[in-house]
Amino acid sequence: MKRLILNFLRSIGYVVVHEPVLRQMQERSSAGENQAAHIANLEHQNAQLSAAINAIESEKADNLEYTGKNLDVSERQFQGLLPLLAEHRNELLKIHFVRDFLASKRYAQLTKSRPFEFAPYNDGNVLENTVKYNKGALEHFLSLDRIRMLLGVVTSIWEIARNAHDRKILLVGPRSETELYSAMAAGFQLQNVSALDLFSYSPLVTAGDMHEMPFADSSMDIVFITCVLSYSRNTSKVAAETVRVLKNGGFVAFIEPIHYDFVPSENKADLPVAYSGAIDLGKDSPHWGSVDDVLRIFGDAVDTVPFRCEASAPYDGMGLNISTVFKIKK
Repeated sequence: MKRLILNFLRSIGYVVVHEPVLRQMQERSSAGENQAAHIANLEHQNAQLSAAINAIESEKADNLEYTGKNLDVSERQFQGLLPLLAEHRNELLKIHFVRDFLASKRYAQLTKSRPFEFAPYNDGNVLENTVKYNKGALEHFLSLDRIRMLLGVVTSIWEIARNAHDRKILLVGPRSETELYSAMAAGFQLQNVSALDLFSYSPLVTAGDMHEMPFADSSMDIVFITCVLSYSRNTSKVAAETVRVLKNGGFVAFIEPIHYDFVPSENKADLPVAYSGAIDLGKDSPHWGSVDDVLRIFGDAVDTVPFRCEASAPYDGMGLNISTVFKIKK
């Protein structure tokens, strides 16, 4: 993995140490070099490598996901990455920066060559301005990757982990291709990953409505519902559709912000824009404040619940979410 990272850094123009440190130590020690000067030189080269990695980490963590700046990727950089991705795809996609890098380039290419596709939907089922809000958010938060908060939990379930490469999964509301890359990094095969959203720029994401999923009965092993059920005015319909497309014994992986009424009063003024912006998410969205509230929507279809996490305090500025993974029975 270290060599893959170094090769990736070289491919996008970062200068890093070319020789293994251990080999330098052996060669220079045998030549009788002054030990202090030798150590100082190694420290300098290690500092070069650390600076290169830190520069990438800074771009990735601070500027991409949280301040809303999408990654500017040159054609040279992208072409340098492709051979490495072809040979070591799953390993490299485990690096968040690589996923952002690929998603940015794909977005730039695809939006130039094909128009956005928008799915028809029933206004009575979907909150007003849902598409407008999320399409605008896509252009600023292309690296949004909500399923990564649940992938570790899902793949720790032995029933899933032992044959993840054969599992068919559905991502509801991914916006971009980024979440598909995260699923691949977790061991799921791209040909087994479906994605559904009300709009799409990508051939990998189907434009469709979660209230009328365009997938066959009992065709999925896992459905990820990540911060999208809050846009529904008919959550029982979404639950019924989710159960319909899942196989008997399939899993739902769920994360959502709690309803505005359940947010502590001292924190309401600091809520993210999603709670009070164009769609009034959290005020007009479904009324839940706990995992049990969500499980009740799925009713008798809920079997076992291997994971549950309630909204935690104190408020951290990123919203108050509940999350759960549960098995369904049909």
